[in-house]
Amino acid sequence: MSDILQTIFSPACLFTGYAIALPIQILYDGLLAYIIPPKSKRAYWVIVIAVAMVLILFRPLYPTEIRGMLGIFQSIVLPICLMTGSVPKRVIVCSLAMVLMAVAELTGAVIWVSSTGLEMMNDQLALTYAPLTIFMGLVGYGLVMTPAMIVMGKVVHRFFPDAKKDRRGRRASGTASPVWMRRLALSPLMQVPLIFIVLGICFSVTRGETAFVVASTAILLLCTAIDALLFLQMRRSAERQRAEIKAALLE
Repeated sequence: MSDILQTIFSPACLFTGYAIALPIQILYDGLLAYIIPPKSKRAYWVIVIAVAMVLILFRPLYPTEIRGMLGIFQSIVLPICLMTGSVPKRVIVCSLAMVLMAVAELTGAVIWVSSTGLEMMNDQLALTYAPLTIFMGLVGYGLVMTPAMIVMGKVVHRFFPDAKKDRRGRRASGTASPVWMRRLALSPLMQVPLIFIVLGICFSVTRGETAFVVASTAILLLCTAIDALLFLQMRRSAERQRAEIKAALLE
């Protein structure tokens, strides 16, 4: 029991958990709340922060596979349950947001490997290279993920506005969505396990070899291009549906 407590409360784990991971998670959840308003802001922040603090506290005890599953739960499943709007819209936004988080992690990993020459990174090394770890977070999550999610939010707000409020002033949380949107929602959702499997192979199996980093980057760029086409198709489908409704009303 004492060994477990020493592991959990070691300076290295506390540094990577609460000085690095927690602010990043709060930034991510805040950007999600900007894109799709939560059902209750107070409940949203209480739940996401409490879950983040608990998961971060026991993070050193989890195997790598369990960490990945909990990450998907924390960054996709939980926000989907707490947000407003149609389910496909929430799935698309949360899935694409986690893809952008993977891009930020890849950016940080490239900075780490190129700066230290070390193939792996753990809590102790993160504390040893604390300035570099903070710099990686600022670049990856501040200069890559944040602008990308803000742009995604503007696209969502432009073409998929928030649900209208009912007579009591409450937002509709389960509004119906067209069939094409439900089908397209599967595309970004399938990208999440693919990208994290690729990144896991790149930095856990091949130890960050240049060829595999380039291949992982190419896959991320391909997924980004697919997502851009996804939004374009969603825009065209939405415009076509509005035109059909307008034509039906004119008739």
